[in-house]
Parts: sequence; C-alpha cells; structure tokens
Amino acid sequence: MLQTAEPESSTKTKNPPHERYLEAFRVMLQTRIFEDKLGALYRGGMIVGGVYLGRGQEAVSTACGLSLRKGDIFAPLIRDQAGRAAFGEPLLDPARTYLGSKLGPMRGRDGNIHRGRPRNGQLAMISHLGAMIPVVVGTLM
Repeated sequence: MLQTAEPESSTKTKNPPHERYLEAFRVMLQTRIFEDKLGALYRGGMIVGGVYLGRGQEAVSTACGLSLRKGDIFAPLIRDQAGRAAFGEPLLDPARTYLGSKLGPMRGRDGNIHRGRPRNGQLAMISHLGAMIPVVVGTLM
C-alpha cells in the first residue's frame, strides 16, 4: 500500500527567501570548489576510476536537494554532488569514497559515485539509469 504524507511546507526551513538563496549559493559554491579539487586530484593520478563533475549543473541539483525533506527519497545521478550536499550528505563522504577510505560510506569498496546512505533516504546510484526506477518505486512502497 502506498502512503503519502501531507506536505509540511515547500522548503526545509522557515527562513526568509534571501536566507534560502544564500544557503543555495553556499551549497553550489562549496560543491564547485570541492569538485574542482577532485578534478585536480584525478588529473594528478591520486584517484582511481572515474570522476564525474557536475560543473554547470549545480543550480538545478542544489534546488532539488534543498526542496526535499527528512523522510524523502533522493536517487541522485552521477553529476549530482550539489544535490547530495543540499540533501545533507557531508562532503567527507565523497572525499573518503573517492580516496578509498574505510571510513567512507562504502567502506573503501567502491571508488567513486556508487555511494549512498539508504537509511537516510539517499540511494546509491546505479549506472544504468533506467534500473533506478524500480529501485525508487520499491523504496517508496
């Protein structure tokens, strides 16, 4: 049985609009700086596997992440680091994952984008995008 919750509000916070804009800008800027550093580490041979940057897509991804509330499900794509950060993923998670740390959410078993915290509503990304549809539907049921 599919249950729907009553909408609480359109945003996570009750802050005035200018504060929400500043929060979105902060997330976009942090993500851009973080991804620029990831790109430099990758080009320097410090990261194994692929690094997929979301340059130019930060605004849409951030807006999606900020519009979600606790209890919602977020199924990001490969270039949605800004959305992940806006939804609450600490930047330490992708840093630890890309660097293969056992302290990361994937415990050093995956080197890049296939990370998540399902208990927090953030699903691990599956490379075949169509395969995410039944995963999200099943999670919502």
